[in-house]
Amino acid sequence: MEFWGAAVKGGQAFDVKLGESSFLHLSRASLGEEAQEPVIIYFTINKKKQVLATLDPKLLSEERFCLTFVKDFKISHNLRNGSVYFFGHKNKPTLKKEEGNNVE
Repeated sequence: MEFWGAAVKGGQAFDVKLGESSFLHLSRASLGEEAQEPVIIYFTINKKKQVLATLDPKLLSEERFCLTFVKDFKISHNLRNGSVYFFGHKNKPTLKKEEGNNVE
């Protein structure tokens, strides 16, 4: 597993490409200091947009998750100016052992 992080700017979606044999464990989202109003965070998989969380700079500026994604997806939010920061861990694809190859 390796650390994964993304800063998603306002008005932009961030494509998360996992590839074969990969997954992403999303563990946290937090608002940047410039957020002044509640922010809705979305993820999109298979062209279906879902609400992930609502962050509020005065009440809850950070949300913890225990989510595992196994398909490519997009994350976005409705903050006009500023960024939302996402953190987690991504696995490295495993190498398949070939028959007859006894490398140790």
